[in-house]
Amino acid sequence: MKEMKISIEEQSKVFKKHLKEPDNERIIFSAAFGAGKTYFLDEFFRSNTEKYLRIKLTPVNYSVASNEDIFKLIKFDILFELLASHGVEQPGKIRIRPDIYYGLKLSGKIDSFFTSITSFFGALNKDNSEAISVISALAVIYSQVAEFTANGTEIPENPEATAFLKTMMESYYKEADDVTRLIESVLDQLTSDDDGKQTLKKVLIIDDLDRLDPEHIFRLFNVFSAHFDYNKSDRNKFGFDKVIFVCDIQNIRNIFHSRYGAETDFSGYIDKFFSQEIFYFNNEQAIKKCVNYLLNQIKIENRNETAEIYLSTNILQGANHTEKWIVYWVLFELIVSGALKPRRIYSPHKAWTFPTDTINIKTKQQYPKEIPIYTVPTIASIQLLSSILGGGEQLLRAVKHAAGQPRSIEYDNITDSSFTKRLVASLMIVDYHNHKFDISEEFGRSKEFFYTHPDGRTIGYRLGLDTGQRELYRTTALENSQDIPFFELLPIMVQKLLADKRIQ
Repeated sequence: MKEMKISIEEQSKVFKKHLKEPDNERIIFSAAFGAGKTYFLDEFFRSNTEKYLRIKLTPVNYSVASNEDIFKLIKFDILFELLASHGVEQPGKIRIRPDIYYGLKLSGKIDSFFTSITSFFGALNKDNSEAISVISALAVIYSQVAEFTANGTEIPENPEATAFLKTMMESYYKEADDVTRLIESVLDQLTSDDDGKQTLKKVLIIDDLDRLDPEHIFRLFNVFSAHFDYNKSDRNKFGFDKVIFVCDIQNIRNIFHSRYGAETDFSGYIDKFFSQEIFYFNNEQAIKKCVNYLLNQIKIENRNETAEIYLSTNILQGANHTEKWIVYWVLFELIVSGALKPRRIYSPHKAWTFPTDTINIKTKQQYPKEIPIYTVPTIASIQLLSSILGGGEQLLRAVKHAAGQPRSIEYDNITDSSFTKRLVASLMIVDYHNHKFDISEEFGRSKEFFYTHPDGRTIGYRLGLDTGQRELYRTTALENSQDIPFFELLPIMVQKLLADKRIQ
């Protein structure tokens, strides 16, 4: 089964321009949770290793009680990622500086320094294979300490001189502890050539802020805020050229106001975390291509002309062959909202089968009636979506998630007529107990039905049966019906079909 990837080419051009802006040291990279932010940034920096050294932190596993604790975890996490990614690959590139050695020697902390690093492995929840790589890199650095001693780089045995040097070192490194100095040293060495000229930009990415506990979100922000305020400088902590905070800024804003009050100035708080403007990630055009490709790959069981025409006309394109229909827009919105991850977009788990089963109902006159599924394209559409996502329960979870997220720009630009068609088509499912597929006429017109949403909003519609090559039930909205977003009705549709075992 082929995994599909969403192109990042166009957004890469936009982001590259933003990243290269002069004095753009801090960036907020914003998009809805699950919209592909991590995927994009991973691919972008993987394709630009000749320009950037990227260190990515994912602090979702941090469990801390104070700003001081989270700062320690950030420091050790940065060092861990540096050594895990580069310490073994470039062992000769990383050398411990004499000033770091002297600082450790004077304070008598050589052994405790290395053991303190390994003691944080558990708190960082790192993979064992990564931990082994870091230990190997630390062993190389520790051996360099031994080289200093073996080469006679010892501090003279003069108590007064030793005390003076110790005082000077403590004053000089008041804010730069041993781990911080080692981080800055390793970063400088990995991003410079043999002559000491910087060849790579140092980039720190703080990922998955959306997944943090709200209290931890602001603790993490406060760590960086305290550094900016204390140093009265725009220089980033640890000497990074760029620090990228990855989140949904609207979600962060909502959490901020919930925590500190609606009248509290969010802009004044958040402004210090981006240098120029927030970067809003939007990959909708690439998602459109991805969805179109997916739909073009749909296989039909027992392929024949009738099935092909039905799939194209009533499931994928709509009756007029120009507008996108339910399947397209549901898939598009699931991806944009993060309910369906790009890496999980596959061709359907099984070939789509032209529906031949029926819905058995009793009319209002209690006569039994069989409604062929193919006459209700909305049901056939949901069945196809269920197949693509791997089952009805998976589809239900996805549409519930999407229903709670903002709609995409592309979706909001749909014409009103198309929106109404999709909305009233869903009423054949959500209001079945009311209409029972009654297409009889009153006063020469189809009967009017009214669906009432749980919150009291009402939609009026007519139910009819189009005749042609194949009969199809269709609904038409009455004028002055109230607005109920399609994605509010979608979870109800899926739940009803699950309950009736039309999808599994």
